[in-house]
Amino acid sequence: MKWIIGGLCLFLIGCAVVNVYVTFPEEKIRQAADDIFNSLETPAAQPAVPAKTSFFPLEGVAEAAEISSNVKTKTPAIDAALAKMRTWGATLVQYKVAGYVGESNRFSVEMVQPPSDAKTLQDVKELVRQENQQRDILIKEIVTVNNATKQEDEFRKEFAGKWIEHAGSGEYIQKPSGEWVKKD
Repeated sequence: MKWIIGGLCLFLIGCAVVNVYVTFPEEKIRQAADDIFNSLETPAAQPAVPAKTSFFPLEGVAEAAEISSNVKTKTPAIDAALAKMRTWGATLVQYKVAGYVGESNRFSVEMVQPPSDAKTLQDVKELVRQENQQRDILIKEIVTVNNATKQEDEFRKEFAGKWIEHAGSGEYIQKPSGEWVKKD
């Protein structure tokens, strides 16, 4: 009977879910933002490696010791979001140059000066919706795959900073205070 209870206890311990939250320093998050931004400008080179699954109860415990200090930015969901963003990237830039859309300080795009034409207004609204949907997927996937959900705001801030940094002269950007200005 003791052997059965002991074996059952070991089995339950081996099956226990261990949540490991990693805190990434600002420079690692900034590097991840660089990687993602740069990958938008070039097509994906190779497909992502699928996530490993296992039926061995103790494997997750062993993997916890191998956590990298680098932010993972390559998953099928991230690749899919980036691919979608690439399809309308040039149009988004046109809307930014026209002054319709600006880069917010929360890693989203927002309409700043709505166009007067009803058709263009509808097109801008739809593109803003699609872009923000993919940006949300990106951030949520990155913080999830890196066990950094508690740092989502930090990731958003750093990613927003990267996109604002790369905004063109004359495009609208949002300052930390919330004020919209044209970038010099």
